[in-house]
Amino acid sequence: MRKEIGKKVLLHVVGFAMAGISYFGYCPLGLAYFAAAYKEKVMRLLLFPVMFIGMSLFMEPLQLAKYGLCMIVTATVSSLMEIGKDGTFSKMGSGAAGVCAAAMEYVNYLFHGSDVYKLYMGLGEGILVFTLAEIFRLGIRYIMKERKEIKPVEMSEVFDYRYKEREKMEGIAKAFKSLASTFTNISDNGAIMMNPNMGESMAGGMVLSSPNDFAVMQKMNTMWHNKLCENRLAIAGQLNEMAHIISGVARDTYQVQEASVSLEEKIMKELKGMQIKVQGLDIIERSDKGLEVYASISSKRDRCIMTKDVAAVISGVCGKKMVASKDSKVVVYKDYCPVMFVEDVNFKVLYGVSRRIKTGERISGDNFAFIEGNENKAVIALSDGMGSGLLASQESEMVIELIEQFMEAGFCKETAARMINSSMVTNSGTQLYSTIDISEIDLRTGICEFLKVGAAATYIKRGRWVETIQSTSLPAGMFEQVEFDTTAKKLYDGDYIIMVSDGTIDCITGENKESELKNIILNTAMENPKDMSEYIIEEILKRSDGHIPDDMTVLVTGVWKK
Repeated sequence: MRKEIGKKVLLHVVGFAMAGISYFGYCPLGLAYFAAAYKEKVMRLLLFPVMFIGMSLFMEPLQLAKYGLCMIVTATVSSLMEIGKDGTFSKMGSGAAGVCAAAMEYVNYLFHGSDVYKLYMGLGEGILVFTLAEIFRLGIRYIMKERKEIKPVEMSEVFDYRYKEREKMEGIAKAFKSLASTFTNISDNGAIMMNPNMGESMAGGMVLSSPNDFAVMQKMNTMWHNKLCENRLAIAGQLNEMAHIISGVARDTYQVQEASVSLEEKIMKELKGMQIKVQGLDIIERSDKGLEVYASISSKRDRCIMTKDVAAVISGVCGKKMVASKDSKVVVYKDYCPVMFVEDVNFKVLYGVSRRIKTGERISGDNFAFIEGNENKAVIALSDGMGSGLLASQESEMVIELIEQFMEAGFCKETAARMINSSMVTNSGTQLYSTIDISEIDLRTGICEFLKVGAAATYIKRGRWVETIQSTSLPAGMFEQVEFDTTAKKLYDGDYIIMVSDGTIDCITGENKESELKNIILNTAMENPKDMSEYIIEEILKRSDGHIPDDMTVLVTGVWKK
């Protein structure tokens, strides 16, 4: 900061000196220097008085008025022309200074009838002022330029580093698998060894005086032993999942294809035409995410450029519609910033939810989440805690929070379900049971994958047709090995996904509850997901006379083509 101020002070001293240099009553150096320094924003508030005082020491009042007016016109035109963000009017300040100087001499010729040679001298001064101003601008810009050398970040170096780390990551995954096998073997070989002649318990030195006492103690030991084995198996499952996660990260890191060098050169050329400086650029292609462009960019001449405009240029070069990622900056300025451009998706979604609390309760045992962790996935999650009230709400809330954390971190929904089940099984307190219902929409392809663990049916509405996605699995937390139902469906423009909790179906009277709910969904004419969810809830309540035997939650997700 001090160095920069010192440079500006030095430039003002140079300007003060140039203001006093004149030839035959002309001062082209001073006016040209003022135009250049003002354009480069060298302490503008002090620039005019410094230059004006320097001229006043060596000029007559008439000349001083002439050049003072020229400086005012130059500053005004330069400020107005700064609205030309693309650099089209960058030379207007210099041109205004030259034209103003020549115009002053022409006016003097018209009103005072001076010699013709002075008219030619004024024209020559105008041309000289313009030329010198452009030369001074380059010199001032060179002086003010930051000398700190920034080493360009080559994205290829990052990938080389990742390749070197692959073996280490796979080694860690093998270690987790070995540890999981150890826990599994301990549980498999941990048969209960009970001495039939044992008459004394080691717990507190208590003497077992009767066969009934011994049977009770043996039953307790068996129960705790089985619980310990169950926890060991759950921990082994968690370790296996960790190994799977690490292996997946290693695999995803290297299963990318770098684009051709010619494509990078074309993008850099187009960005240069936009007055954008590129410090590092890399293009990769992922099978599940499409094209991705990573760049460290900044704008030239203190301009502000929208990243959406940069994305439009990159789209033209790549032949695919590209957009800036959600985490990238909206505006590119003079400082280098990393920006990631990703291939745009083909679908967009809109959510709606309606809920009712069980009669007599004050809090719902159902919890839900809409997750958009990355650019091409939309996840809807619903969990129904066993029972109702605060305890059920806490159970389902824990499940939803874990789903959010796993999905936003990039893990697959199957891994999330297994890890959540393990954490619920190993809970040292009251046994927890909750349903898991996940719908994951690929916004690029329109394919929706459903995962259900003890959850109620999900419905897909397409015009006058409704499809049901059933589940036969038990809730999470009951066994160390979770079983879940998975299926995938292709979605089209205008489709709706309706997810409900168990209480929503239980509220319908009669034997064919799911068929009745299917008919309600089929008869909906709303297009807004929120209106549709509210309509479904109200229609169900009409069939139950307003009585709510369990918590009700209806999630509606609409899918449309972009």
